[in-house]
Amino acid sequence: MFFVLFQIFGIEVKRIKKRSILHFAKNCPKYFVSIVIVIELALQMQCFILLSDKTDELAHIGLTVLLLIVYGLIYRRRQAMLLVIKEIDRANKKLQLIDFKGYKYPFIAIFVILVVLTSIWTVWFFVNEGNMIEDAENILKMNSTINFLKIEPSYYLLVFRAIAWLDYFIRCSILSFFTLYYSLVCSFIRHILRLLLKQLKVDCLPDHLKEVLYIYADTTNCVERMDKEFSLPVCLIVLMCMIGVFWGGYRVVFQKNMTTENLLPLLYCAIFYSFLLILIISSAALTNESINETKTFMHSLKCKIPLLFQEIDLNCTRNVLHSSSLTLWKIYEIDRSLLFSCIGALLTYGILIGTLGKES
Repeated sequence: MFFVLFQIFGIEVKRIKKRSILHFAKNCPKYFVSIVIVIELALQMQCFILLSDKTDELAHIGLTVLLLIVYGLIYRRRQAMLLVIKEIDRANKKLQLIDFKGYKYPFIAIFVILVVLTSIWTVWFFVNEGNMIEDAENILKMNSTINFLKIEPSYYLLVFRAIAWLDYFIRCSILSFFTLYYSLVCSFIRHILRLLLKQLKVDCLPDHLKEVLYIYADTTNCVERMDKEFSLPVCLIVLMCMIGVFWGGYRVVFQKNMTTENLLPLLYCAIFYSFLLILIISSAALTNESINETKTFMHSLKCKIPLLFQEIDLNCTRNVLHSSSLTLWKIYEIDRSLLFSCIGALLTYGILIGTLGKES
């Protein structure tokens, strides 16, 4: 299902022959999404130059630039996404004990809730009278652009708001898709590792242990592939979530004359990015803990039964004993403390920036 949803935004995981009508049709959503993001970035740059509120537009520009990079990275790694699922499915078929169908339903439910809430918020934002008045005032400050393009201000306002709506919907959808995909794969890996560890502790027959070790080696390969392909997109998504939480929380706390109409979308923005941040960090952290627990048992098993590791091939032995984990851009191994570090950094910089320029 996730791959079907990715196809809506031009991320086709299956190979299609080039120079065919189907190939062109599959690429149309990709071009549409890219054009929308680039146009929104250009409009935000214009607002940053012409409008007085620089901080707001700077946050929007940062999120849009990161979205463009993340979209490109996910598109380039679309084949790896399918390959990771196939490797997990291959390991599951060897075990013949896990039914993954039940695990995906909670993630699908979460995704549906996020999409519904995002759709409601974006529609409300588009039709809200206060936002329309604010956008109209901003458009009036862009007379040079309107005169250069020779279009009516009302048409320019309509395009301005439509592009902003599409950009926000695309951003929330792509972040939700990839975060839920990443969390779902982490959940599959954890369940495989727990079952393998349980079998290793119960059944110590050499033939069965060899089979379990080969399955564990395949699972380790899957983790390494995930870290190789997705560590950079995950790092950028974590950064986007932190920017979104900071921007929403900062405006809620420090903006003067806050009305209910302005408060609700900012609260939703902060809650949305906070949820994605917690989900992606907790999923990777729990997976790393399962990997470390299984790896520790493997090292102890090698000391107890050294002949077993001599009988299996060298590549499998390396994969079994090799240290693999999920990281942020190969820089930081994801653990639970990262979540508290993010919260601490947001609070520290929020208080610092919020108190700058104020007299004691």
